[in-house]
Amino acid sequence: MNTQVPTYSLAAILKRVKQIVNQHTFQKFFWVKVQISKIKSDKNGNYYLNLIQTQDGTVIAKCEAYIWASHYLKIAHKLKDDTTQILKEGVEVLCYCAIDFSEVYGLRLQITDVDLSFSLGEIEKRKLQTLEFLKKNQLLNKNKTQKLPLVIQKIALIASITSAGFEDFIKQLQHNEFNFVYQISVFPCNVQGENAVLDITNAMSQVDITQFDCAVLIRGGGSKFDLEVFNDIKLAQSIANFQLPVLTGIGHETDLNIADLVAYQHFKTPTAVAAFILSKTQHFYIFINQNYQSIIDNYTSKIVQNKHKIQQLGSSIKANAMQLSQKESQKLHQTSNHILLVSQQKIHQQKIHLKTNTQKLSFYIQNPIQNQAAYLQKSTALLHAQVQRNLVLSDKKMTTNLHLIQHFVLAKINAEKQRIEQYAHIPEAYNPQNVLDLGYAIIRKDKKLVTPNTPLQIDDELEIELADKIYKVQIKNLSEIPKWKNIITKKQHQN
Repeated sequence: MNTQVPTYSLAAILKRVKQIVNQHTFQKFFWVKVQISKIKSDKNGNYYLNLIQTQDGTVIAKCEAYIWASHYLKIAHKLKDDTTQILKEGVEVLCYCAIDFSEVYGLRLQITDVDLSFSLGEIEKRKLQTLEFLKKNQLLNKNKTQKLPLVIQKIALIASITSAGFEDFIKQLQHNEFNFVYQISVFPCNVQGENAVLDITNAMSQVDITQFDCAVLIRGGGSKFDLEVFNDIKLAQSIANFQLPVLTGIGHETDLNIADLVAYQHFKTPTAVAAFILSKTQHFYIFINQNYQSIIDNYTSKIVQNKHKIQQLGSSIKANAMQLSQKESQKLHQTSNHILLVSQQKIHQQKIHLKTNTQKLSFYIQNPIQNQAAYLQKSTALLHAQVQRNLVLSDKKMTTNLHLIQHFVLAKINAEKQRIEQYAHIPEAYNPQNVLDLGYAIIRKDKKLVTPNTPLQIDDELEIELADKIYKVQIKNLSEIPKWKNIITKKQHQN
C-alpha cells in the first residue's frame, strides 16, 4: 500500500504561524527595552529600525521594527527637540509596541510610543557610571589643582562660532564698561552631534598651554539629550588632564553635567563665565587702586611728619651750631695768640743760630771750593776728548749700516717685482668669459647670481648665460638632489 507524504507550501506555513501569533498577541501592546542598531525613513515619513539586545558585547537577539508616520508625529510631538537624540543609532530606548507577523516581511515590532523618562534615566545612569570612574581614577578634582591667575588675560576659547553663546561671551568681554582688554584665541568645534566629542578634544589638543591663562568651554544651552556630549567619559578625561584651568559655561539652569564637575570651575551660561573673568579683573584693578592710594596716603603722611621733624632738627642744629661756633671761636683766638707768641720766640732763636752757623760755614767752604774748581777743569778736558772719539766711531758704523740697508731694499724690490709678474696672469684666468668658453654657465635670478643659499621654487624665471648666448627659462619642475650622494668613494672607484 502506497503512502503519500503530506507537503505544505511556504505561504501556508507562514499563514499558520501568523494565525498562532495573532491568536496570542493580536492587539496586545507591551513595553520592551531595546537598542537601535539602524534607523532609516522613507519619503512618506515612515521609519524602519533594526533592534538588538546585547550581552557582554555579543548580540543575543535582534528584530526589525517600524514606526508609521502617524505614530512618529505623535512621538515627535511628545519628545520635541529630543526626538533625533533618542531615536538614533546606538541609543537604548523603551518602546511601546505590538508584534506584527507578515508572510512577506516576517516578524516585526510595530512601535507606537517611546518612554522619555527611561531615556533620561539612562542618561543619569551613564552619568553616574562616568562619575564613579573619575572618582576611582582620581580625575574628578585633578583640573582644580591648576593655578588660575589673579587676572585672566589670555583665553583659549573652545566653542562653536555659530552659537549665540559664543557671541554673548565675545561681546561681554570685548565691550565691557571698564575698557579691559583680553586676548581671546578661538578654537572652533562642533558642540553637538555624533562627532562633537572628537571635535572638542581635537580643539583642546591644539591649544598651546604656554600661551594662555585658561581654557573656556561654552555652549548656548539645550536639552538634556543635546548636552549628553558633555557627559562623555573621553571629554571628561581630556578636561581633567588638561594643563590649564578649564572654565565651563554649558548653558543649563538646573542639572550639572560631567564636564562641569570635572572642570576647574563651572558656570550656568557663557555670559556668566565672561562675568566671572571681568569680576576677577575688576577686583584686581580695585585692589591695585586701593593699595596705590594707600601707599600715596602713607607716604604723604610720612612726608609731613618727616618735614616737621626736619624743621625741628634744623632749628636745634642751628642753635647748637651757633653755641658751638662761639666756643670754638674763643678757643681759636686763644690758640692763635699762643702760636703767635711761640713763633716769634722761635724765629728769634733761629736767627741767632743761623748767624752763628753762617760764620762757621764761610770759614770751611773757602778752601774746598778752590780744589774742586781745578778738578772740574781737568775732567772737562778728558770728557771732550772721549766725545770726539765716540763721534768718529759712530760715523763709521752708520756708513756701514747704510750700505747694508740699500742692499736689502734692492733685493726686496726685485723679489716683489717677480711676485707681481706671477700674479698678473691670475685675473685673466678668472675672467667669466674664459669660464663660459670652457662650457660652464652662469645662472641668475632677478639679475642676481644663483648661489647655494638662493631659494628656488616653481614658476621662478631664471637667466642662463652661455659663452655666446643667454637663455630665459621658467622652473616647472624642481627637486633637490643632495650632492654628496653622487660622490664616488675611493672604494667604489677601485671596484
